[in-house]
Amino acid sequence: MGNGPAYHVPYHQFKKAIDLSQSVADEVPDTILKSLGWSVRNMLVGPTDSLYKEKAGNPGEGLDSKNVAVGIIPALAQAKNERLPGAERAQQFVEHARDVMAEALSTGDSNDIRRAADVVSHLLEAALGIFP
Repeated sequence: MGNGPAYHVPYHQFKKAIDLSQSVADEVPDTILKSLGWSVRNMLVGPTDSLYKEKAGNPGEGLDSKNVAVGIIPALAQAKNERLPGAERAQQFVEHARDVMAEALSTGDSNDIRRAADVVSHLLEAALGIFP
């Protein structure tokens, strides 16, 4: 991949979070729905977030280069600090996705979590489109 801007994009974390969000929205059983919803949120915020749920894990950890922060929001913050085009706008989409998922998880309602996961997958796709 080299050392260009793409080297600092959390591409694999984005793809994993999108896939997991779509699975939560469409096919996972209710018994693991909330836990996987927390996994999605963990992937967005990374392990340094105060509300990170260790038990839910972070399926995105180790997917990208060691130069890319774990957690999509921290990785985008890093890219923004490096003045990479689109990073700030993409971060806004991902922060909104984080808030949507957090609100749904706070209700604990399966339907809310499924709808939120669908919204999250679309927001992440939009963010990735802005910050390729």
